[in-house]
Amino acid sequence: MPADREGSIAEPAHKAGSLLGRIRIPRLNLSAIVLEGSDERTLRLGVGRVPRTAEPGTPGNVVLGGHRDTFFRPLRGIHQGDEISLTTPQGTYRYTVDWTTVVDPENIEPLKATPEPSLTLVTCYPFHYIGPAPQRFIVRARQESSTSAAAPASALPVPGSTTKSFVESRAMATPLRAKVVIVKRTSGNPRALRTAASHRARRHARHSRR
Repeated sequence: MPADREGSIAEPAHKAGSLLGRIRIPRLNLSAIVLEGSDERTLRLGVGRVPRTAEPGTPGNVVLGGHRDTFFRPLRGIHQGDEISLTTPQGTYRYTVDWTTVVDPENIEPLKATPEPSLTLVTCYPFHYIGPAPQRFIVRARQESSTSAAAPASALPVPGSTTKSFVESRAMATPLRAKVVIVKRTSGNPRALRTAASHRARRHARHSRR
């Protein structure tokens, strides 16, 4: 499958074979990792994004290829209206299948850029053909919604604070927790409380004489 297409992105954004996310088609029980690239090694490991096609969540056509006898074998049962989700570190993108078609390998029209966010799945056809299949099965879906990924609130600094002040505030909390532990360990023992008070008094007296 050629890597460069008319109307496509100028430069690849990911290293070949790098992990991009996961595709799911619930009705078909299809779930597979998505990697960058459409070379043979990548397609043995998962579904591959054709280089220089759109990024998930951006205007244009995200083109994913997969083998008909492995990860994309369930596509033989796909129907118009089926839901597809594509999850990446940036978020989850949901698509609805608009149409399917069969084309010759030389027909690159379904792989070209689109004005709206779209997803195109490509595999060889017929599914049960023995040997190199002569045609390509195409699934086109439109993006319906997206959900951005968000970092956990506990991992974020306090609004308006610098990274340094956030780290310092976390460090200042440590002695406070130590004091609480001491109180809990001595609060149920009157003798321990008296001993602790005596030690504090002696320290105070020594400092006063200096």
